[in-house]
Order: sequence, then C-alpha cells, then structure tokens
Amino acid sequence: MKTPVHTGFVELARRNIREAIGYRSWAYRTAARMLDLGALVLSEGPGAAIRIERLKAATGQREKSVAVKFRRLKYPISLRPGSRDVETLISNVVRLEYGQLKLPTDAAHFIVDGGAYIGDTSAYFLSIYPASRILALEPNRESFDIAKRNLEPYGDRVALLHKALADKRGTLFLSGLETGAKVTATGTMAVECLTVSDLIAMSPNGRINVLKLDIEGAEEALFSNETGEWLNKVDHIIVETHGPACEKVVLGALESANWTVRRYRNLYYCSAPAVFQ
Repeated sequence: MKTPVHTGFVELARRNIREAIGYRSWAYRTAARMLDLGALVLSEGPGAAIRIERLKAATGQREKSVAVKFRRLKYPISLRPGSRDVETLISNVVRLEYGQLKLPTDAAHFIVDGGAYIGDTSAYFLSIYPASRILALEPNRESFDIAKRNLEPYGDRVALLHKALADKRGTLFLSGLETGAKVTATGTMAVECLTVSDLIAMSPNGRINVLKLDIEGAEEALFSNETGEWLNKVDHIIVETHGPACEKVVLGALESANWTVRRYRNLYYCSAPAVFQ
C-alpha cells in the first residue's frame, strides 16, 4: 500500500514546522490543527470533514455513538462525540499512523491487534488487507463493546476478545479510560491476560504476520521476559512505547535479535531479520 501524496506532504510539512519552532509552541499547535483539517478535507471531502470536526468538538454527548464513513474503511465506524475516538480515527485512518508498513495486500494473513480500543486499527487493516484475518484484544469493557459493533460487519475475518495482552497468563485489573485504559496488579475490574505465545497458538499457520502493540506500558514486561519463545514466530511489529524505560527495553530486545527498526511519529515499525519488505 502506497501512502497518498497529500498524506506524505502534510506529514512532511508538520515535521518541518515542528523542527523549526518546537512542538510545544502555540504556533505549532495552531499549524498542526490546520494541517489536520487540511488532511481531513483531502481524505474525506469538505462535507465529511466539517461533520467530523463537529463531532471532535462536541461536549456532553459522549454516550451517543455516531456512525461515520471513512473512505479508507470498508464499513462505517461508530465513535463517541467529544471523546478520544475522533482524534484516534484521524490519526489512524486519515494520517495513516498504522499505514506505513507497505506490505502487499495479500501478505498479511494473520494480524494481532493488541490494544484494539474501538476496533479502528483492526477495521483499517481488514479494509486494506482483504486476505487478512485478525485477532484483536481489548480489556476495557466500554471500548470492547464499541469495537464489537465496529468489527461485526467484517464477519469471521476478525475475532475480538475481551482480554488483555501481557507477559504472563493470568488475571490483572483494569484502570484508566478510553485510550489510557491499562491493566495493573491492583484494581476492581478483573481482566484475563493472554501471552503472545497463546496468540501464536491461535494462528492458522503458527505465525503472526503483523503484531500491533499499544498496551499502555505493558510492552516493557512483554519484551523483558522470554521473547525467545515467540519473537522468531513474528514477521512485523508495530509498537508504541510508553516512556523512556519502556522504549529502552523494547528497542534493546529487538536490536539484540537483529530486527530492523524505524520510527514513524509515536510508533516503531520493526521487521524480523528474515523478512524483506
């Protein structure tokens, strides 16, 4: 999949402005908002862009899900006005945060979506990789329920589990909301955890072609313990690290295994040494 010219241009403009004036400045934040709006108009059209921007700015309507059609998604996707859902959809479906792998459309047979949120990344992968099957995990019940609705049209190509991905099988507890939901050792809502090895066992061919990880810091433990049990059965990893300590552990484990690693925005795109893109 090629990145559309306008998407690449917008990201290049954003990076140049950020490097020139700093990402903390008011001027950069203003410019970034304008670039987001421009990318939205080019991707979805003026009418859809206005509607999406209104949903993003809405207040007091979070409990009312709205179905929105994005051109890159095969089916409409439900989101909650005024929540992080809208920003997440813009990042993933308009700015193509998870669209930089450049695999042939028939190459991603089995994908794991660790931290599926409302199913946005799974919906994107299912739309651009028509031969793919996805195993998605989301521990937050509210997000899981929306993800279930969003992924239902894709039928048996996707299996959504109300579980968390961790370094050990067992039970942890949920804390946080929306994109910040994570599992910890203490709390009130118990969540069953599976390991990467468990997910590989569910793969039709015993491999994971693409492993997406956005599990709010649990990546650190995942890459600290026994990666030799599963890392050689994964082709590509797209991972968001959470904090310097987590980043050091994850990148250290991958580099020690001779994986290639490149950064795009907040994500690291990583490929096994035997895989050639």
